[in-house]
Amino acid sequence: MSATLTPGTYVVDPVHSSVEFSVRHLMVSKVKGQFGEFSGTITVAEDGTASLTAEVDVTTVSTRNAQRDAHIRTADFFDAENHPKATFVSTGVTQKGSDFVLAGDLTLRGVTKPVEFDLEFLGTNPGMGRARSQPSRRRP
Repeated sequence: MSATLTPGTYVVDPVHSSVEFSVRHLMVSKVKGQFGEFSGTITVAEDGTASLTAEVDVTTVSTRNAQRDAHIRTADFFDAENHPKATFVSTGVTQKGSDFVLAGDLTLRGVTKPVEFDLEFLGTNPGMGRARSQPSRRRP
């Protein structure tokens, strides 16, 4: 990934991105869902090392079934009342053919576990999604 990304900070664009999932239901079908609100930042260091931090508002889960969504928000699953956000902090990115594997720590319901995600890198478009530098607001 480092060979194609210019060092800097990139903001995940929610208009052109999504956080989706698919789970088996009753062992005979799959239920697909998504989250309506999320944010993330990709940072590429001068040495080409990439990292990602992300946050998902689990209260915005949607499987297109209101009764199921309400159940997913309960303590049986996300416990959204006590843990409304899920977070991800990457620990590494490795190349897998022409794509990548993103490793990191996922925190759900206050519990952090290591996970891996397969990524498909489609490229960048100059100027899109790039965070603008604001030196007056920069923090150490």
